[in-house]
Amino acid sequence: MNSQLPIEGQKIQVKLRDGDWQDATYRNDDFIDVYGLPLSFDKILAWRPAGSSGRIQADPRSKQALH
Repeated sequence: MNSQLPIEGQKIQVKLRDGDWQDATYRNDDFIDVYGLPLSFDKILAWRPAGSSGRIQADPRSKQALH
């Protein structure tokens, strides 16, 4: 699994615990949903670039190791 975080302002999709992919943006070290609200890291299983068919995925909890 890729341990990198998205780049600032990158449009992404996050995989939630229920298995659904949701559009989001990576801003200020947070995953932000389409309504501008931060998504909880413990509810996100993985992320991928927007428009991706899904092979590139990263664990968002890897951020904790960077701080």
